Amino acid sequence: MTYESLDDQKRLEQPVWMVYDQQRTACLNAKYYGHKLRTLERETFWTDVIIAIAAPTSGIAGLAMWQSEWGKAFWAWIPTLATFLVVIKASRKTTTRIKELEKRVTSYQSLLFDMKEIGDKVRAERKFSPAALKLYETSQRRYGALFRMPPDKIDGKLLHKYQLEVQKEMPASSFFIPEE
Repeated sequence: MTYESLDDQKRLEQPVWMVYDQQRTACLNAKYYGHKLRTLERETFWTDVIIAIAAPTSGIAGLAMWQSEWGKAFWAWIPTLATFLVVIKASRKTTTRIKELEKRVTSYQSLLFDMKEIGDKVRAERKFSPAALKLYETSQRRYGALFRMPPDKIDGKLLHKYQLEVQKEMPASSFFIPEE
């Protein structure tokens, strides 16, 4: 990041930036992990649909279209595909992964809310008061476990997409900086 003037540099050195940086980071992570969660839930849904269709008792197997030559050939592959999907789903521990992602997303959304509240307090009081600092420190302790979670394998393109989105939604110029 480049600074256009010394005033911009001084503005960015204000202690309140730890709140705003945390706010933007929480927003970024809520969006990023929310995307990963929605993708995994969608994959799980379609995996379950294919497994259900492949079940011999599903009624799908008895449809007339499966009695044709191409239908019989196609239907011969469905149980094999379903078997592979069951094994893959179990080995990926999908249910556990969904729960972990839900916890991350919810925690980051809560942290984002807390940081917005602190920012609102700073704006209302026109200063980064000791009370606002105490709220920030309390929030950091509350979400300590979140910060200690092992990082996921990062999807660089996806992360970059959400970084740009957050920068557009929350540019540095949008935050109130006290004159302290």
